[in-house]
Amino acid sequence: MSLTPGQVQQRLFDVHQELGAAARAVADARNAEVHAIEALTMAKARAILSEECPRPKRGENGVTVADRDAWVDQATSDERFDAAVKEQVRKAAEDRLRVVRDQASVVQSLSALMRAEMSLGAGVGA
Repeated sequence: MSLTPGQVQQRLFDVHQELGAAARAVADARNAEVHAIEALTMAKARAILSEECPRPKRGENGVTVADRDAWVDQATSDERFDAAVKEQVRKAAEDRLRVVRDQASVVQSLSALMRAEMSLGAGVGA
């Protein structure tokens, strides 16, 4: 596929715009993830301090720390799920940013090749 200098220039501009959008998406996703992690941390604290939370006790019929932790995990499952989703959204945004950076690199290489061809006169009349 042969591209004109104008098409390469347009693609450079487009990729520049995509890079900005992808970087903003990563920043937004990181911010959302931090808020979700904080919400999970606070939910765990509330769960542990709640009256309903089982207290570990020694003895044959006592509640174990694992029992309490399982109860806290169940009580905070929505917040944990939300934090996990936010983490995956952030990772997807970072992946998208890497893809756009790779595309920018390809377009820059095409632009450099086109400049080299034009300076050698290979692009004239071809």
